[in-house]
Amino acid sequence: GLFTDAERIYGQMLHGNAGSPLPKEGLKRLASKYLWKSRFSDSAGLYSRLSTLSIYSLDERLSFFRTAFWLAWGSGDLGSAYQGAIHGLNDLCGKKTAEPRCEEIAIEVGRLLLEADRNQEGVTYLKEYLSQKRPNQRRAEAAFIVGKMYQQIHEDRKAVQYFEESAQSVARTPGRGGRSRGRESDRERNFAAHAAFVLVEPYYAKFRALRLELPESKLKSATREKLAQLETLATHYSNIVGY
Repeated sequence: GLFTDAERIYGQMLHGNAGSPLPKEGLKRLASKYLWKSRFSDSAGLYSRLSTLSIYSLDERLSFFRTAFWLAWGSGDLGSAYQGAIHGLNDLCGKKTAEPRCEEIAIEVGRLLLEADRNQEGVTYLKEYLSQKRPNQRRAEAAFIVGKMYQQIHEDRKAVQYFEESAQSVARTPGRGGRSRGRESDRERNFAAHAAFVLVEPYYAKFRALRLELPESKLKSATREKLAQLETLATHYSNIVGY
């Protein structure tokens, strides 16, 4: 149960003999034991430390990095989660990686900033994320989050801009008014479809607001307009199904 002493001893062993499997495996087990004992902060700290050690493979280090980030955030230590994420992204991921775990953490940093009420920083960070071009990038999700932020502060023009970017970042199914289906994940398709749905809402509101009233001349005119708007709505909704 003397976890702190065990961590110190394993660290000393590792420093004295980096090639020994005993401290290497012992530290991994210790991080796991911290977790099972609900010592989440200690577990996050140790996993974060392990992610910096070159004695582990890149795959292991990415796994440690991801675990440390979620444990720190989940335990409410947003500062450590943010700092660890930025360090790990720079150290393990770089700017051209196609590693899905890197993309996951990269976009979640934006969410973390927003959760911490650092809204301007969060939006700026996500815009910078969108300015990069990488495989497996979660562009639809990032653009949707930025669009929602602008929608909340009633900057409608900017909101529409980012909802459009989200909707257009994913290819739709052939035969449904879209291009060939690409390799985007179902998660990305969900965000793109949601953005497209949000963009249709003004058309639906306009359709609902058009009233059918007498006299007959006015009724006929309104009916024709209502049918035309309905056709437009049907086209928009068909495009959403195409995601």
